[in-house]
Amino acid sequence: MSLWAFFESFNNRERAIVVWLLLFSLWILFRKDARVAVFNVLKAFLNKKIISIVLGMLLYTSLIVFSLHKLGLWNAFLLKDTVFWVIGTALVLLFNTNKATQNVSFFKGTVLNAFKLIVILEFIINFYTLNFWLEMVLIPTLVIIGGMSAITEIKAEYKTVKRFINSLLAIIGFLMVIYATGNVVINYKTFVTLKNLNTLVLPPLLTLFYIPYLYFFALVMAYETLFVRLGIFVKDKHLLDFTKQRVFLLCNLNLGKLNLLAQTYAREFMELNSKSAVRKLISDFQLKNKKKL
Repeated sequence: MSLWAFFESFNNRERAIVVWLLLFSLWILFRKDARVAVFNVLKAFLNKKIISIVLGMLLYTSLIVFSLHKLGLWNAFLLKDTVFWVIGTALVLLFNTNKATQNVSFFKGTVLNAFKLIVILEFIINFYTLNFWLEMVLIPTLVIIGGMSAITEIKAEYKTVKRFINSLLAIIGFLMVIYATGNVVINYKTFVTLKNLNTLVLPPLLTLFYIPYLYFFALVMAYETLFVRLGIFVKDKHLLDFTKQRVFLLCNLNLGKLNLLAQTYAREFMELNSKSAVRKLISDFQLKNKKKL
């Protein structure tokens, strides 16, 4: 697929978003304070650890796409949707994986959200877009209203304004649903196609196959967090290595067990002073959580 063909595949809403992003980028270029702020954000983002994590994610998603292509479930016309999924879903989930270190059901919730019926409604709304210039007005309008809604969450005195803004968002959403579903009814023959089915199914499918990478990343992050904390309180290197080994032998690839151990025995880990204390902690954990895990 050529670059021009790639951009030609964008609908009016996506084109409007791209135009607004370009305009915003130009605004940043002409404002010194904005340039400095963006530079600082990029500087913080472009460190070796974050880059390696993102590159790992891109490599893994590329393998997913390659596998789906070999199975006949991915074609070049899905490139745009794949790129949007990587930017809008894969990266967001990656940087929210810390939630899994507190609650392993994060993964179950992610999969369930990907396969909810509302995904079909969202697909229909994004499939039938408005005229390009109407979309150019709609995008900043929704951003401004959404920003105002976020601000009203801060203080209780904004409660009346919050109700009004939420009602306004609900009305806009309702009108978009009516417009989109009306188009589906009128143009159902052009809507119900294999190509559209592939486009609809692709994001949930990518999310499903993406979960193992997120799980592995969360597991590494949980081990690293616990081991760094241990390194602060356990000064004896041999005891530290022994503790890490016993923790790994106990938990292995079980993130739920590791989370439970780290949360339940946070204070006890701070007071470890001998191998017998480590053995007692592990034994106590196994005895108390035998039925849970």
